[in-house]
Amino acid sequence: MPAVVKLNDQKDYIKFGEQTAKILYNGAAPYRIENFYKTLCQDLKSHCDAQQIKKILDDITKIHKEADKAERAARGTGGKKGNAGATEKAVLKGGGGKGYDRNNNPSMVADQMGGTDYGDYGEEDGGFKREGEVETDFM
Repeated sequence: MPAVVKLNDQKDYIKFGEQTAKILYNGAAPYRIENFYKTLCQDLKSHCDAQQIKKILDDITKIHKEADKAERAARGTGGKKGNAGATEKAVLKGGGGKGYDRNNNPSMVADQMGGTDYGDYGEEDGGFKREGEVETDFM
């Protein structure tokens, strides 16, 4: 028969949370903790007001930032998050610098150009030049 838990005051909730954490974090499958929290929070809006949910969210956000900072330090990618994020976005979108080079997939280019046979286009005068382009650089 399961133990009866009485949640009457703040001390009872804290004690119950500590006991639950011990059981949860010592489980055989810690990757399932996410599912536990999803299930736990499903009915949160019917038991808490918006302000209480905001406080819970703020606490979890603080924990996330601390964990993210520790993980980046362990990987050696410290520094500002914005710099790392900009590089990753450039690679995904195919724009700028190294990201463009990585996204220059020969198979993709062949699909877009309709194959690899370009005929004799651009072979005269040393290769492709834009229409109206002149030899002199004014810059």
